[in-house]
Amino acid sequence: YGDITLPDGSLAENSHGFLFIVKKLEIVTSPFAFNDIFNSGGMDQGKYNASPLPLEGQYQIVAYSGNRFMVTDPVTLNQANPIVEKNIQLAKGVTLKGLLLDIEGTPARDYISLDVSLTIADHSWGTTLEQIRPDENGRFSIENVNPDFPGKYYIKVNVRPGYRPVHQEILDLDKQVTVRLEKGLRAAGIVLDEKTGWPIPGVRVSAYRVYKNNNGKVLSEEIEAENPTNNKGQFVFSNMSDDSYNLTCSELRPTESYTITGGQKEPVIVHASIPEWSKLKPRKPE
Repeated sequence: YGDITLPDGSLAENSHGFLFIVKKLEIVTSPFAFNDIFNSGGMDQGKYNASPLPLEGQYQIVAYSGNRFMVTDPVTLNQANPIVEKNIQLAKGVTLKGLLLDIEGTPARDYISLDVSLTIADHSWGTTLEQIRPDENGRFSIENVNPDFPGKYYIKVNVRPGYRPVHQEILDLDKQVTVRLEKGLRAAGIVLDEKTGWPIPGVRVSAYRVYKNNNGKVLSEEIEAENPTNNKGQFVFSNMSDDSYNLTCSELRPTESYTITGGQKEPVIVHASIPEWSKLKPRKPE
């Protein structure tokens, strides 16, 4: 338990956090999350109390308020040390400056946000901060970002239809980050009921791929079609790369594995069965 304070020593009233299990315990199968106990249950603002926790475990806490992030050193709880006070002071941080450009290199004003991720032991955690909008010159700034935080920071852009998703890692907080939007490729398809051959409206279609970046690192990407299928069972992606993706359909069981490639001209015809529990219904063509 303890206080979460700002750099000036005052309590960080709008703080949040996550508890990591560093030393794996047989009786524990997942990490503890205690986001809900910071400002609820009658507890004082800016204080936390992570309990009850198994003894002989080792734990770390990531705490944040606004753009300020901090992670504690490992804390061990045992018979000799069953209760530990661990106060967390958030760092002052630096101001991250950035520039958002459209495809042609002109300033863009799409909303951006700071994504943060952290991996400790076998568990990963992440969060997305509030969206902000660049000025008319495409410039933006994010204050109080901790350069010593052991996790990773990314710029995420809420792109329009027709653009590729943006999730760009920030490698140096002291340098301006330039984010340039990229045109997405189009691909379409139709979802049909296996029994009737009729189209199925209202299906959320997603596309998933695994790929390697320029450094050889294996990454994954999941994107969604612009809208659920219409009354004709049609769906459209406008945010694809020129790679091949595996398709998934919400509340359906496709009859086989279906793939789609960004930029392909012919629509993909997906045949699927509708489980009994699904609310989806095939629609008779008019």
